[in-house]
Amino acid sequence: MKKRININEEQPNYFNNNHKKNIMRTKNTKFFVVSCCVALTVLFSGCSKDSPLNVLGGCGTGNWVQQAESDLTNWNAAVTDYANDPTPANCAKYKSAGKNYIDVLSSFASCVPGADKNEFNEAVKEAKKELDESECGS
Repeated sequence: MKKRININEEQPNYFNNNHKKNIMRTKNTKFFVVSCCVALTVLFSGCSKDSPLNVLGGCGTGNWVQQAESDLTNWNAAVTDYANDPTPANCAKYKSAGKNYIDVLSSFASCVPGADKNEFNEAVKEAKKELDESECGS
């Protein structure tokens, strides 16, 4: 027996404010995953500073990892603050922290091996674009 749909019943509203929050969370998750993948690629492909094969300098020393981790932690806190209290001030903090994290990752582009450099640059470019286009303040 088939269930009949009553067109007079109130249908759920799929495009309410929660829909915007879900889109924002999806973008944040995508950005976070891409950022982590880029960071891990750079982390595991660096050379030791003492290695004669290391023409890039001290990419393998780990100092940049600590700096990037700090900015990622700050950005993650800003995302959480905005998710809990979506105000224009928290939106500005979210975007600022995200920009700082992207800038830190960009500053270590020389640590990315040549074969992965295009993918790294595209991921950074896409992340900047998504952050700039984020409509969290509206």
